[in-house]
Amino acid sequence: MVAAASLGSLDQYFDHADVVVKDPASLLRDVADIASRTPDVHERLALLDHYMADRLQAPVPAMERIPLNYYEDGIRSVEALLGIRTVMAMHHWQGNPSYTYQDIVRDMLRHGESPAGKPAMMTTTQPAMGSPLTTQLWALMRSEAYEDWLRAWELLRDHTPDHITTFEALETLFHLDVQDCSVTDMLENLDMALHNAGIEDLQWMARRAEIARWVYTHFPEESGLTLGNFRGYEAESLWELGQTEQAEALFQVLTETFPSFAWGYIWWGDCYWMSDWSYEHAPDYDRAASLYRRALAQPDLEDRGDVQDRVDALADEQRHPAKREAIKQARLQHIQRRKGLV
Repeated sequence: MVAAASLGSLDQYFDHADVVVKDPASLLRDVADIASRTPDVHERLALLDHYMADRLQAPVPAMERIPLNYYEDGIRSVEALLGIRTVMAMHHWQGNPSYTYQDIVRDMLRHGESPAGKPAMMTTTQPAMGSPLTTQLWALMRSEAYEDWLRAWELLRDHTPDHITTFEALETLFHLDVQDCSVTDMLENLDMALHNAGIEDLQWMARRAEIARWVYTHFPEESGLTLGNFRGYEAESLWELGQTEQAEALFQVLTETFPSFAWGYIWWGDCYWMSDWSYEHAPDYDRAASLYRRALAQPDLEDRGDVQDRVDALADEQRHPAKREAIKQARLQHIQRRKGLV
């Protein structure tokens, strides 16, 4: 108490210091402007990296005025803003006045590792609201290009701590909820885009399988629908890649883990008569039908009507084999043109 009282009034610091007003919205406007300058994804990211590097290397002002949205964003947004500046102040106080935001972000992205000689507070794993990582994620996730979504996934993969096991926690960690960036929506859209790209180039199909496995192994507390979907995406992708035994094993685990999830059986059965494999070899209608029947035998099956639609479509193809023959050559030609794995 005596030490605190000896400090006297602090008004002099606020009255005479050069106060820098921070406007988070201006950062997002700058990022959007940079992104609009070129349609090339790599050029766009290079421009963004250069811009953020310049910002991060700028000297840190002694006094900042920062807008707070406590009632909208809650106390965590305030804690994030103050936490990073507390660490900065500690470095300056300990004789390192050249320590900038670039240094703190570099340290924070080490997943909690505390470099030798750094303050203990550097163990935090949450980037600040306006850090380059969160800003870049906002811009990439709000893009309409799947290449940007893929880059966003790579950043999430590289910087998500092991204790984050739900998308909600992931969105909170990187402040994605503040900008209405949905991890679920982005990953589902990315999966669809990679599936479509993978029809022409199996490199993308392999990437699709990789992302799907990352989702269900890293977020085990997600909903059964999400886990079922991404388990199925991986199995389906591996089948298209010719890894049918691995795909069979994954479909088996999927249907045993989520027996009421209809699409696990649907995707599995489809592989036997709708996939490229079925045109390269021969359709196995009996195997497909048995998988659909296994689904219909589940008393609590979801989307039962979708399974029945598959049963009807399969029966129709068996009754009219000429329909399959009419498209077989086109499918085989497409398979020959498709780019394989390098």
